[in-house]
Amino acid sequence: MAKVPDKKLVKLGQVLREARMASELDQGEVVCQLNRAGLRYTQSYISQCEAGQFVNPSPQLLRGFAKLYKLNYKDLVAAIIHEKYGVDFTKGEAASKLSILMIERELTTLKKRIAKLKKGR
Repeated sequence: MAKVPDKKLVKLGQVLREARMASELDQGEVVCQLNRAGLRYTQSYISQCEAGQFVNPSPQLLRGFAKLYKLNYKDLVAAIIHEKYGVDFTKGEAASKLSILMIERELTTLKKRIAKLKKGR
């Protein structure tokens, strides 16, 4: 079996941090929600993940992040493959779908911000 490169996942860490912030969660809340889902991780480990200091995240952790941040699990896996091996699954039709998902996510974030601003009036 071929050995998986021990390349740190800096870009994926940035995506996870941005997704957490867009979800308006702090790292402690992420740990609590992951724990409720049966995943035992510490705030320190979540911080390391967001800093790109992890190499081979478990499928369970990726599924936990995907569910918590309303991300597509397959997109997270594709991001890892791209970052580790340089294989880009975001070309062609897949790129269009990914762009639409990113725009929808941004729109949701903007709607939340607008609602907060309206409440503050």
